[in-house]
Amino acid sequence: MRNIIVSVLVMIASFNSCTSIFKDASKDSFTEKYETNKIRYERTGGGNLDFTISYYGNDLLVNITRMDFHDTDLHLTIAKTDIDPNDLKMIESLFNGTVDISGVLPVNPLPTGTWNYVYVLIGDKWLKVGDKAVVNELSSFEQLVRSKIR
Repeated sequence: MRNIIVSVLVMIASFNSCTSIFKDASKDSFTEKYETNKIRYERTGGGNLDFTISYYGNDLLVNITRMDFHDTDLHLTIAKTDIDPNDLKMIESLFNGTVDISGVLPVNPLPTGTWNYVYVLIGDKWLKVGDKAVVNELSSFEQLVRSKIR
């Protein structure tokens, strides 16, 4: 009987220590922040567009590599003064590594539609940005890029 009581007490103590570990872990959010020198924006599906953004002196250089389902090689220089302040702040935050890019993007189960993604170049690998707010902000910048193309 004594062994049963001791076993139950040990199990209760173990369970309480495990739950406190999980509680403490949930308080800390997982973040990813990386400095980069190149950002990639990709819209797939309808309105297909794929471009990279990098600094070009005091301006931004946009290299369009795919548009309307065709490979292309188009270069645009966009002055920072032409960019919406919120878009510019997000782009500079991505370059400086001061914005959290972690998160999980929703997956559309339908085989049709349009999807947009943002990546940052870390070393020689593209890392997908999971923060939907970042992706949405750069969707606004996409409209500026499209207006400069036409």
